Amino acid sequence: MHVSVTVDAQGYFDDIYDARKPWNPAAVFDGYNLLPPGDIQRRTIDAFYQAIRQAQPVRLPPELKAKAPFNVRLDFRFKDAR
Repeated sequence: MHVSVTVDAQGYFDDIYDARKPWNPAAVFDGYNLLPPGDIQRRTIDAFYQAIRQAQPVRLPPELKAKAPFNVRLDFRFKDAR
């Protein structure tokens, strides 16, 4: 799975993926609230969303802070999940 995000100068992702905002996967994934608790799709979404939030803030060297905001593609492989 992959997602494109915009990283700000503080190392947080802008908009819907910003870890400083309250937990709200329904704002990010259409149909989330229609999935029953415990459903494999809902658990997968929760894990993916949690991984994106835990990746923040990204530690940026001064050169990258100066370039912010900038776009980044994040790639997640299921085989790496533990």
